[in-house]
Amino acid sequence: MSWKTVAVFLLLGLLVSAVPASAQESGRIFKLLRDTDSAARELDLEAEDQVAWERQLAGRKLEFGFALGFLNLGTTLLQHDQIIYKYTTEFTYWGDVELNGDTAFAPVLRLGYSVNDWLALEGNASLSFSEYKATITNRRARKNEPGAAVLEDVALGEYDAENRSLITFLGGGNALIYPMGLIRDGKGMFQPFLTAGFGRMWYDMNSQYSDGPVSTNNFNFGGGLRVLGDERLSIRFDLLYHMNTLQLDAPTYFQILDQGTTLILLEEHPIINNARVDRVVEEYDSQDIKSLNWSIGIQGTF
Repeated sequence: MSWKTVAVFLLLGLLVSAVPASAQESGRIFKLLRDTDSAARELDLEAEDQVAWERQLAGRKLEFGFALGFLNLGTTLLQHDQIIYKYTTEFTYWGDVELNGDTAFAPVLRLGYSVNDWLALEGNASLSFSEYKATITNRRARKNEPGAAVLEDVALGEYDAENRSLITFLGGGNALIYPMGLIRDGKGMFQPFLTAGFGRMWYDMNSQYSDGPVSTNNFNFGGGLRVLGDERLSIRFDLLYHMNTLQLDAPTYFQILDQGTTLILLEEHPIINNARVDRVVEEYDSQDIKSLNWSIGIQGTF
């Protein structure tokens, strides 16, 4: 075979391989047949993409949320005048005692159902962890013997005032109203809402003045903002105002010493009709608790 014949074959091969390459480079594909089913499917996909991009609240959906926040318990939790705050083998000390809370770390779980694009119902459960601190004024003391004189303006020791932990648990239900659902059928990325609810709140104080956890009815109202990321996930900001009434149970004994052999009663020493009275505390006055709660978290829709 001559070199001319070989050259002809090589040219033919290059031409054959060049045709599909040029077709690929052009990127043009000609579809001669088009069935109606595939066209309908493509239209459905385009419609779904348009709805997802438009971002809109949906009704009849289950919703689950988790958030991190804080509960401001910086208020008076207990106040009682002329009550014991310290006992030694030699002296008994008493004064005006006030226990004040602090801001608490408060994660929250939510499980709800969106009735439609403007109304949702949800249950919530929240724990909070913080500390409280006691202040003691008008301090007095006397020796533990009959007829001992009362000492006025007693100095406060470094560890005389309690500074301990406080745990709360809140469970309840809320209703949420989305104004954009009433105005624009729930369309839009930013969805403000109003909320109000009712529940039960438990207070557990690690205190010698408390005889265990107590519970109280809790009311809350507020609002927030929900930012829709897609049809499944959104970011949620909440700002709530809680109201409840706290009344701690007074224990019988302030301290139990010497492996249970020495029982120190929870006593108070008020002045009644110009005379000092020594008696056991039976109950405390209730305290109205008003606290602000804010949180940020994620919410899933299913």
